[in-house]
Amino acid sequence: MRKEINKRLLTMLVATVVAANTMIMPNVLVNADNVESAENQSKVLTSSEISVFRYQVKMSTETVSVDSVAYRTVCKAPKAGEKITVEGSTYTVKDVGVIYTLDDNRTGKADKTVLDDSYTILDETTRTGSGSNEYYVGKKMYNGTVRTYGYVASDKGIVPAFAERDTEETNRDRYCYYVRTMGDMDALVANTIIARGFVVCTDGTIIYGETVQKRSIAELAHYLYTNGQIGNETSFNYIFEAILNSEVLRKCNERFGNRYYVSEPDQFGWSPIVRPWET
Repeated sequence: MRKEINKRLLTMLVATVVAANTMIMPNVLVNADNVESAENQSKVLTSSEISVFRYQVKMSTETVSVDSVAYRTVCKAPKAGEKITVEGSTYTVKDVGVIYTLDDNRTGKADKTVLDDSYTILDETTRTGSGSNEYYVGKKMYNGTVRTYGYVASDKGIVPAFAERDTEETNRDRYCYYVRTMGDMDALVANTIIARGFVVCTDGTIIYGETVQKRSIAELAHYLYTNGQIGNETSFNYIFEAILNSEVLRKCNERFGNRYYVSEPDQFGWSPIVRPWET
């Protein structure tokens, strides 16, 4: 049972980030009364072959110093040149990418997210930028503010090594594994980040992942910290000081009851109790 939980939940730790694929998003307050409904939206094409594969949190190690929290999403989609069939039509993949939508949910509870899934839909006419910073913006804005960015993966963002960790996939050669990093985000560790993979086809059609993932950096850090998943004491202390016991999370806990705030440090080196009847 415990092995299955660890397999499903969350993440692997790394100390490096693909810096060329780093982005920063604004922190804008969301009022639920002003959120548009998803009604009357144009047809959205989705595929189960496009997904968020896993998440990573960057932290200090014995040899790497980190000045701020960084968060990385790893996505999986058919690689460029592969065919993908949706609703009876076949398309050819040209580019892959990941969408980030920032919600101001500071409770740590995914069901308190304010913006609905329609905020992950991109405006196909807005592609701009170049190299590792080529992106679309969301079709829907909140109070005139862009809350959604769809970043197209560059060659530097594609990490074939992740294929080796996809132990459930029998046709890994068909897929591309790619990353996008959000950096300089100390003020955002409490927010819910909505992530969704997408591909751009040769005819310009955008196809989205079927599922939308809602996570906060504090949630990921809390799981790693409290489940004995951090094997380095420097990283262990960094997670506590920079995220779980940060001033930002403390204030969120006082105002919204953030479930991931930790007031006192745990003792490094101890994992949760393993109960024999659950293994």
